[in-house]
Amino acid sequence: MVKAKVYFTIFLFLSSSALFVMSGQYLVSDDNSPNARPEAFIPAAYQAPPSSGLEDVYIMTNVNKYFTPQDDNTSCTVMYIINPTATNANVTITGYNLTGATMLTTTFAVPKKNMVRICSDGVTTISQTWQNVILVNFTGNISHAKITYPNTLKITAYVAWNGASDFDPLVAVPTLPINFY
Repeated sequence: MVKAKVYFTIFLFLSSSALFVMSGQYLVSDDNSPNARPEAFIPAAYQAPPSSGLEDVYIMTNVNKYFTPQDDNTSCTVMYIINPTATNANVTITGYNLTGATMLTTTFAVPKKNMVRICSDGVTTISQTWQNVILVNFTGNISHAKITYPNTLKITAYVAWNGASDFDPLVAVPTLPINFY
């Protein structure tokens, strides 16, 4: 018997080793598959607003940092992004494979005076603070990534060995801090 796990109210669980549906997009639940596509699911509260025409001014204050995410069937990347300012901020994550080809690009908003959590695996927990986690499924195809963000944001990240394709922050152990260069 397969038990369905609810990540968000819009997820539809199909099977334990196949695909699950999110807003009409498919994510592969097996991160080690060579056919796994890196994808992102951003809850509505964190979706970046449409272009304002002020991108040139905004880009001048941005910082580019590189990091090495890990995402397979037994580990995941967890990031915390804190916006201490009174202005909403946009963050872009771009993932690359070993040859430098872009495999994933996603942009999301970090609300003013707020924090967002990002996880590379689906989150299954009773903790209410993880309800609106942003899913950025790096898969095993991404060797390094770039995060672009305003220099006022604070970011920390780690790799957790979760022993499964789902992450439970109350059970998994963060064992490897991620550095940003």
